[in-house]
Amino acid sequence: IVGTEGLVVGRDGTVYFSQSEAVGRRLPDGTLELDWLDLPGANTVWGVMLSPDNARLYVASPSTAEVSVVDVATATVEFALTSSLAGPNGLTVDDDGTLFVADFFNDIVFGYDVGADEASTTQFRVTREVPTPNGVLVDGDDVLVLGYNDGELHRIVGGRTATGTDSLVVDGLGNPDGIVKAADGSFFVTDNGGGHVLHVVGTTVENVADDIDAAANLEFGTAPLRCDRLLVTSSNALQVLDVGPLGISGG
Repeated sequence: IVGTEGLVVGRDGTVYFSQSEAVGRRLPDGTLELDWLDLPGANTVWGVMLSPDNARLYVASPSTAEVSVVDVATATVEFALTSSLAGPNGLTVDDDGTLFVADFFNDIVFGYDVGADEASTTQFRVTREVPTPNGVLVDGDDVLVLGYNDGELHRIVGGRTATGTDSLVVDGLGNPDGIVKAADGSFFVTDNGGGHVLHVVGTTVENVADDIDAAANLEFGTAPLRCDRLLVTSSNALQVLDVGPLGISGG
């Protein structure tokens, strides 16, 4: 595994992860396909995210300054989102299929109503308030955004449907990269620079794992994977962290 950063788990338990110039995947039976999707020229690949129906995979590359829209069934790129993007990084989708892209180099989070091609895709700006935005997560009508360089978790109130107002949730997160919500409403966040996995409960931050080299994205397992475990991308590896019943809503 080379250049592991992005991570998403499909409903069937297939794990998709970013590679240098590629996306790899691990099938539920354990089969590893390191070059499932080739992306020539995308020397660095960051975020990956599935559409709600798992039919499309979105892949962000700062090398090409675009988000590729991939047909999962055929492992082919349908088209790419390029408008206004400089360094697409963290990705997430809401239940309606709206795609959110953290543009690391522009300090902006964009929302996209993705159509059949780039011309029919509409873009809106969620915020320009978060410096070096990285991990993003939809929480109700709000969008949560990690500021990589300021070590903060921001809540963009109302950001799911329009430009919202920025509210600081908590700071002191080091270089936060990935975020996932637990069953009790708390959050797990990776500290990329410090090699930690952090548990954020309200404004309290607890370190729950150390020595995870370049900890990046994280996701709960889904069936048939155990949903009480976090999968964490780490440098050139994929690690597993047992978090007990907190993970159940991720399954």
